[in-house]
Parts: sequence; C-alpha cells; structure tokens
Amino acid sequence: MLFRSLLIATMLCFISCATAAKTLTFIAEDLPPYHFKNQQGEADGALVEVVKAALTHANIPSEFAIMPMARAFHELENNPNMLMISLLKNPARESRFQWLAQTYFSDAYLVDLASKSHKIFSLKQAQQYRVATIRGYSRLFK
Repeated sequence: MLFRSLLIATMLCFISCATAAKTLTFIAEDLPPYHFKNQQGEADGALVEVVKAALTHANIPSEFAIMPMARAFHELENNPNMLMISLLKNPARESRFQWLAQTYFSDAYLVDLASKSHKIFSLKQAQQYRVATIRGYSRLFK
C-alpha cells in the first residue's frame, strides 16, 4: 500500500509540474467504500484517503468532488485539469485517457430475482431482457 501511494505521489507530481493548474481537482462517483460523501458532505473513502496521502507527501494542493457518474465522466472528458479517482477501464476508453495506476479490481455480474423461472447462463441470453446499470458507467456489449 505504501509503494502504491508513493507511485501515485510521483505520478501526481509529474502531472502537477506539467500543467499550469495550481490545484488538482479529483472527481469520483458515489461508490462506497472507495469514494463517497461523508456526513459533513466532504469526499471520503479508501481511495480518497490514498490519494490525499500521496498529495500530502508530494505537497500538491487539491480539491475533491463526488458527483453522479455521468456528470463525472462528462467533466473528465471536457476538462484537462480533472483527474478521476477510479474509472472502469475498457477497450473503448483505454486510448482516450491517460491511466496512472490500477487502484482496485472489480468484476461485473448480472443478477435477477431467485423467484423468476428463467435461468440465464450467458450474455447472449441476457440480451433479450432489459438490463440496467449506472448511467455513464460502461457499455460492455451491444
């Protein structure tokens, strides 16, 4: 964990030196326990704490904002001084952004009510049903 913090601090230092921004702005979706708004309305969570520790170590001023995923993704795409704390990396996004480090690994699953009589064993079978996800999160198949 210390090595990851130092690696992130080093990369953030390079970013800070390479940009004219005096303060780095970090954005994230509400995704406990990684990042969320605490009772005081401030950004908090495991990854927020790692990034804050790295920034403190590198003496880089910063601000944090937690917002809906679609808005965070829009901000990331349209503001070169924004950094997203975590974003699902997929083939469509890989070349569009600069990736600093992997902070965690996550799998996606389809879930259904146990009381339903149908069984789904593949993505192809799931395509006949309506599948919901977080707006702006990711699109893995058509």
